[in-house]
Amino acid sequence: MILIIVILLVAILIFAVDGLPLIKKKQWKELTVFGILLGFALLAQIMSDLGFPTLLSLIDRSIGTLGRAVFQHR
Repeated sequence: MILIIVILLVAILIFAVDGLPLIKKKQWKELTVFGILLGFALLAQIMSDLGFPTLLSLIDRSIGTLGRAVFQHR
């Protein structure tokens, strides 16, 4: 639980450093993209810390077995 709090604090710090200047310059499109990417990274990290499978492990499970089967039969 402490790690999740640290992750949230770091995300807030990143937003303060990179997001607030975008608000001051009224760069709304850039702020939207920044917010989406930061939110996705934050969600992925918190889900990983809570024990959910990561995106890479899901890809490996779905495509990895097929890839191993194809490349073993050379």
